[in-house]
Amino acid sequence: MKRLLAPLWFLLASLFLLEAWLWDRLGPLVRRFVDWAPWRPLTERLSRWLAALRPYPALACVAVPMLMLIPLKFVEVALVIQQRYLLAILTLLLAKLLGMGIASWLFAICKPALLQIDWVARAYATVLRALDWAHAKTAPYRRWLQRRLAAGANGRQWLRLRRLRRWAQRRTRETDL
Repeated sequence: MKRLLAPLWFLLASLFLLEAWLWDRLGPLVRRFVDWAPWRPLTERLSRWLAALRPYPALACVAVPMLMLIPLKFVEVALVIQQRYLLAILTLLLAKLLGMGIASWLFAICKPALLQIDWVARAYATVLRALDWAHAKTAPYRRWLQRRLAAGANGRQWLRLRRLRRWAQRRTRETDL
């Protein structure tokens, strides 16, 4: 049974690491946008105000913008019902990236206050443990991939990849006709 669940656990760990990677990248990206924007004095005052908040008001300031993205979920469902799948996926990605970026930026500012709340501190510790678990679960695969990339794939593998790419190109041309 363990052997059957191994791919599932690997996939779960990989998705968790992808989320963590996005979290790490999108927060600074939002911060750069806020710093670049013409309303910089306003955002600096907002950042100072958020950093000075007590724990529960800080929690509300992190949660409210996330709750404001909920209507986008209804838009996604409506787009799927109308069979506009590409637009639904784009809306989902926009909501995900926007939500993660804003949450990461706000969490970074409010983190000291938020970690004073007992259950938030426990949840944060749990997420950090899950991140360690995900790194440990994917480490053998990442090492294998790094070795393969460092050594360079042998000729047969490159030929297989080229054949696969050509097959996919032919296949798309055939379906376009």
